Formats: sequence, C-alpha cells, structure tokens
Amino acid sequence: MAFKLALGGSIWIAIGLFFGVFQLGAFFSPTFATIQELVPPAVRSTIIAFAIMAMNIVGMGLGVTLTGVAIDALIAKGIDQPYSVVLVTLQVFFFVSTPCFLYAGLRYQQDRDKLRKDDEKTSRK
Repeated sequence: MAFKLALGGSIWIAIGLFFGVFQLGAFFSPTFATIQELVPPAVRSTIIAFAIMAMNIVGMGLGVTLTGVAIDALIAKGIDQPYSVVLVTLQVFFFVSTPCFLYAGLRYQQDRDKLRKDDEKTSRK
C-alpha cells in the first residue's frame, strides 16, 4: 500500500507495482488449478471459460465501473485526492481477501477428500 501514498520518484512505487502485479497473478494460478482438479473432465473447459468470463465481467466490468462511480462521488463531495482514497480503499479489500484465500487453501485437502467421497457414493447408486 505504501507505493500508492509514496511521492513521485520513490523506490516504493517500483516495489509496490511489482508486488501488486504479483498479487493479481497469484490469484489466477491456484484458482485455475483448483478448477482443473475438482471439475469432471467432460465439463472442465466449459467451467474454465465460464470462470474467465465471470472474472472479467465482475473484475473489469463492475469493478472498473464502480471505481469510477466512487471517484465521481468523491469529486462531487469535494474530497481531496479522490483517486488515492478509492485506491487505498480497494487495497483494504485486497488485504481482507488474502486471509480468506489462505483459509480456503488450508481447507482444500479436506474439501477435496469430501468431494471425492460424495462422488464415490453417487457413482455406487
């Protein structure tokens, strides 16, 4: 978050951009790997395509639009530096999502085993 508040020319901007891009990229690999492992092979490509579409619609469609609306609302209220306020607020959401993602990763093995047991029960019937 420091790079969003750093003065121009600061080393924190380059460091922050690196970790920001890494954080965004670190989301996609485990997500797609989880889908590949848990989804039956017959519908795997369809589910991956749907996941990509949903992430694009929510992230690039709604996310960018709502960010613009929030910035416009802050400008209308006369808030100084509305872009910074919105970016820092979004960074807080990233920080909150990280422990949730970690929790999901820690429970992954347990959830996968339960899913496989349920699949075995279903296939026996």
